[in-house]
Amino acid sequence: MMIRERMITPSIKRTLILVMVAGFAVNVLLLTSPLYMLQMYDRVLTSRSIATLAALSVIALFLFIGYGFLEVIRSRLMIDISTEIDERLNEVLFDSVFREALV
Repeated sequence: MMIRERMITPSIKRTLILVMVAGFAVNVLLLTSPLYMLQMYDRVLTSRSIATLAALSVIALFLFIGYGFLEVIRSRLMIDISTEIDERLNEVLFDSVFREALV
């Protein structure tokens, strides 16, 4: 229990909250493609409007760019957290292994 308490520091907690928020936003942005297709069939094909098609396509493009950006940020945050926890855990395990070897 002590190891677990020392592994999760306030900075890691803040980063995990950011990862959760980014993950939620990524999951919402994954709805871009189905909503784009729904609007295509509902609005563009019935009205045959090139302006509507262009507007929907530009909006979808920006949402996909935002999705990629958030996914990269989320991945980098997770790499930073896992590296920090791994370093702390390795230090504890290394000390305990050599302490046992000396006994």
